[in-house]
Amino acid sequence: SSVSITNGYLTDLAGSGAIYSGKVYPDVSNAYANILIDIPAGGYTDPAGNNNSVSEQFKWKYDPISPIVEIVTSISSGITTGDPYIEFDLSANKNITNFKINK
Repeated sequence: SSVSITNGYLTDLAGSGAIYSGKVYPDVSNAYANILIDIPAGGYTDPAGNNNSVSEQFKWKYDPISPIVEIVTSISSGITTGDPYIEFDLSANKNITNFKINK
């Protein structure tokens, strides 16, 4: 095979000459796995019959899981206190970015 896909699959491979394109989809049963695209040596030839050399591996990680954030405090949700403030921690199941404070 001219293209090797690990943890995914290739569709719509088309082209000619020096330009080809296609779509690589992740194997969704294998979330967080690295999807690897390899062009092994000898997978194709040029018009003179020369075999290709191995390509540099392309690695992509598909992450379909949304982050879940938990609010952790020393008091239970819904109770009334006389405290002027509470301290809390936010704990996520994965790293998060672009966390904003709305006032």
